[in-house]
Amino acid sequence: MQLTSEQCRAGGWSQDRLAEKANVSRITVRGFEKGQHCPQRASTEAITQTLK
Repeated sequence: MQLTSEQCRAGGWSQDRLAEKANVSRITVRGFEKGQHCPQRASTEAITQTLK
């Protein structure tokens, strides 16, 4: 299943905390949550695993 920006926001994490725990940049998280871009697969997988 592919993570959507809505699911990412629904996790209730701050962008800073999610970025830190997923080891991705805050800019990546922010852009994804706003629907501005789709992160690389590795970043999406890291965010998904962090939110689980």
